[in-house]
Amino acid sequence: TLYNCHSAFYAPSNMVLCVAGDVDPEAVYAAALEILPSERADVPVSDLGEPEGELPAKQLHREEMELSAPQFLIGAKLRPETDGAALLRQRLVGQLALRTVFGSSGDFYNRLYSEGILNRDYDYELDYTAGTATVMLGGESSDPDRVLAEISAAVRSVAENGLCEDAFRRAKRASFGARLRSLEDFEASCLSLVTGLFEGYCPLDAFAVLESIEKSECEEFITRTLAPEKLAMSVIAPMGRVTE
Repeated sequence: TLYNCHSAFYAPSNMVLCVAGDVDPEAVYAAALEILPSERADVPVSDLGEPEGELPAKQLHREEMELSAPQFLIGAKLRPETDGAALLRQRLVGQLALRTVFGSSGDFYNRLYSEGILNRDYDYELDYTAGTATVMLGGESSDPDRVLAEISAAVRSVAENGLCEDAFRRAKRASFGARLRSLEDFEASCLSLVTGLFEGYCPLDAFAVLESIEKSECEEFITRTLAPEKLAMSVIAPMGRVTE
């Protein structure tokens, strides 16, 4: 199976060469032409199966392992946009929304951190992989059920009161700054450019798109994506500590 996958997908027609740095583009191009075969096969089409629904197959899973403190991961699925420009906007809206509500400088994290419910292992992510998209929040916690309840409470607060304007503006400035700093990282820049090429957008457009995002878009993302019926939690607890 692995050989078949390699033969089908690891072909020049399905590859991108991205180089960053103080290099001669023409020399890089000439070197690539010497190495790569002249024949170009058709771009392979991935069969990712039937599209999934946005509800989880199971909302709670617990098991035990040899560790010192419970580890948890809370997630929700969303349907990725198929148009390149729309996908870039969806990515940026989701990342900004999560930073505003669940970021390390916000009330959610700092309050639970001060109570000892969360620690520095906590993190959140918006992940796009193989035709799917997932929001994930996780880390180590003495009380994962409390974290899940607090996430649902935060979502209800957004639905009832909207996002804090100051928190939204701080998150937008922080997102802009982080993206600007990433341009100094050659590897990150290459990965960003390649991802954008495969998904149909230019990542350098992100600055203008980010500036145009409205608070209401982030509010809708939070309330729609993290609705209670869409959340699923997996907990790995120390031996002898699993409870249903």
